[in-house]
Amino acid sequence: MANTATAAGEPFQFPEMYNFPPFFTRQPNESTWKEQRRQWCDLVLAYYRHNRLYSMSLAEAVTEPPFANRQLRRALRVDVLREIVDELVKQGNAVWVGAKNSKDTCLVFWRKPEVWATMIHQWASERGLFNSVLTVFELANGDDTVGQEFHELDAATLRRALDVLQSQGKAQLFVGTSDEDLGVKLLSNPKKNLSILKMADDAQHEHEFEAAGDSGASTTFPLQCSALRKGGFVVMKGRPCKVIDMSTSKTGKHGHAKVNYTGVDIFNNRKYEDMSPSTHNVDVPNVGRAEFTLIDVAEDFLSLMDDSGEMKEDVKVPEGELGDKLREEFAEGKELLVTILKAMGIEAAISYKEAPKGGQ
Repeated sequence: MANTATAAGEPFQFPEMYNFPPFFTRQPNESTWKEQRRQWCDLVLAYYRHNRLYSMSLAEAVTEPPFANRQLRRALRVDVLREIVDELVKQGNAVWVGAKNSKDTCLVFWRKPEVWATMIHQWASERGLFNSVLTVFELANGDDTVGQEFHELDAATLRRALDVLQSQGKAQLFVGTSDEDLGVKLLSNPKKNLSILKMADDAQHEHEFEAAGDSGASTTFPLQCSALRKGGFVVMKGRPCKVIDMSTSKTGKHGHAKVNYTGVDIFNNRKYEDMSPSTHNVDVPNVGRAEFTLIDVAEDFLSLMDDSGEMKEDVKVPEGELGDKLREEFAEGKELLVTILKAMGIEAAISYKEAPKGGQ
């Protein structure tokens, strides 16, 4: 009768071979070992799938099922298990992680990242969530994914699935302050050469003008409120703002947690405060930043040139001390580089610096 291992739910049914003592000893005949290794690979994938296990420390694994049979008092040696994992790696069902060449720890893919990627993309399509930004934590643990196969998926495995989607042009990743804060925007139409953007800090959702100002490109995109981060951007009172403070209240008995956030207008520094349920979407501005060479100051407007030699003459001289100093240093004959910020159809010079000498 086959042994069983009980986890949450139905017990795992071990194959009859599991009760055969030689199964735990590497067979010297290569043909026999090849078949034995295949059986072990099948057992590992079935056991890990049944128990929803994703990672393996070889030194610890050989002390527990399925690699140790307490009734037989038999267990695989670590070096034999390492050969089995090597075979799983060749099949695409595992990958070594940790210190280079140590082969002490691995991820086990009882379902390959490419399959997880397809399931996640299909779910986003069915839920109408394309172009919304979710954190990895929300994707794996949020209320919207309860009942999905990838609910509570291991973070490392989920990240590899998202990397697959990004390589296919079906997702855009945003770096967060931690792995759980990593954001992902799932896309309906595949795009080429997507790179990982920052989820927080000054560069959140910032792009060069070519990306942010493409013809027909939206000036904003939706983001679940719980994914907002201090230092990121959000639209408040119809204006592009930078989040300077935020807090989340505990979930009420009959409702969602509330996010309170404070932001300052990125162009005029006016402060705003707002509140939203954590699961609701808010608008986030696409913010562009680019640097131009200052060619001339004509009354209240700057005459600027980009790296390709194209002229831009529709940006006003900044008001106040910044504009006064810019005029003064330009009049002194200094070659200046001006940084232009663009969001929601507004452009403004926000800083300048002297160009490096000798083109350095």
